[in-house]
This record gives sequence, structure tokens and C-alpha cells, in this order.
Amino acid sequence: MRGVGWVLGLGGALQVAGAQTPVVLPPEPLAPPTKISIVNVNNLSFSPAFQGDPPELVDPNPNMGGDAALFLLQGRPYAAVIVLIPDDVVVLKTSSREVGRKTLNVRRLRARPEAGHPFQLSSRGSATVSVGGTRETLARNQAPGDYEGHFFVTVMYQ
Repeated sequence: MRGVGWVLGLGGALQVAGAQTPVVLPPEPLAPPTKISIVNVNNLSFSPAFQGDPPELVDPNPNMGGDAALFLLQGRPYAAVIVLIPDDVVVLKTSSREVGRKTLNVRRLRARPEAGHPFQLSSRGSATVSVGGTRETLARNQAPGDYEGHFFVTVMYQ
């Protein structure tokens, strides 16, 4: 009786046409994981504003204008990845020595592609992720000056 060719999983049985008994192959070594690199290309920036100004939205969609943060990802070609960012509050502090409120909140951070949803890297293993958010209303006693802060962008293979 002639066999039929088939393979069953890593280290499974391989039956070759014409062979009388299956041949057991050792498992193939797994390729070492490829690291994902993240490079910050552009910072999330809001327009100059004055005390009492209303909230300002910076949309993560690059086609909407604004100054969203932009990150370049590099990893395994065609790999599925997921991006995680803080959902809500990033506290920004001033470098000013002026009197007044010295913190700002940036709320509703959003990413494109959408955070928490898998997407695929390109054939070159790259993708860009943009992040926007909403700066809160400025207090009437908001200290003038430059404000800066940080948030983490986490990228994982799926």
C-alpha cells in the first residue's frame, strides 16, 4: 500500500509516498523573536493659548491637520501588533516660575491605528502610529509658560 504525503505539526509525523512506516522528524527550532522598535518622530503639540481658553482637540488622523504625536514602528514583516496608550489623563507641568496653576490635563488620548485593536505591519515590517488628545480648558489663573509631559506607547506582537 502506498502512503500519502502529509505533515502534522512541529515534531509530528511525516509520511512520504511509498514509505511503509511514518518518519518522525525533530521539531524545527523557532526563529528568535524580532524586537519592535519605536521611534518618536513628532511630539503631540497644542496651539498657543491664553488663560480661560476652551479645550483644544488634536486629532490623531494625520489628514485632519493639527500636531499629533507620530511614532515609527519597526518589527517583523506582516506581523500583527497592538498599540496601547493611556486612555485619559496625562498631566503636563510648566517650566515657568510664574504664580498660578502649573498643571494641565490632556484627556481622551486616541491613536491611529486605534489603540487596543490589532493591525498588521507592512512587508518591510514598519508602520506609523499617531496619537492625539484634548487639552483641558485653561484656568483663569493658569501660569504662563511652556508645558511638557510624557506618556508611554506600548507595542506588542499578537
